[in-house]
Amino acid sequence: MSGALSMKYFLIILSIALSNFVYSKNIELDKTAESCKKVTGYGSKDKIEIAKKFKVPVSSVRYLNAEWKYGYYTQECVVTFDTQYGPKECSPYWLLSSDNGKTAFAVVRNPFGGVTCWED
Repeated sequence: MSGALSMKYFLIILSIALSNFVYSKNIELDKTAESCKKVTGYGSKDKIEIAKKFKVPVSSVRYLNAEWKYGYYTQECVVTFDTQYGPKECSPYWLLSSDNGKTAFAVVRNPFGGVTCWED
């Protein structure tokens, strides 16, 4: 009986460990030139907020790139999106990684709603 009970606990612990591995949370990266080079995408709600700000259809907003350059106020990671009215540059609120820093994505939408974007 104790062997079956031990196996049951082992399977429970294994399933918890695997679910934590599979559903691990994103980590926040420092906003540095090195982190900016790793950006390959954007946050899930960013396109909606950019479309609202520039009054364009969400379908017209397309991620182009991220690069370290002079942004809104200072040197920063600037994320560029294309729209039907041309490129728009945005300052990300966060740089996050879901793979422990190997790649990153920029979250342009701030927690209060809205984005910091300007004409290219």
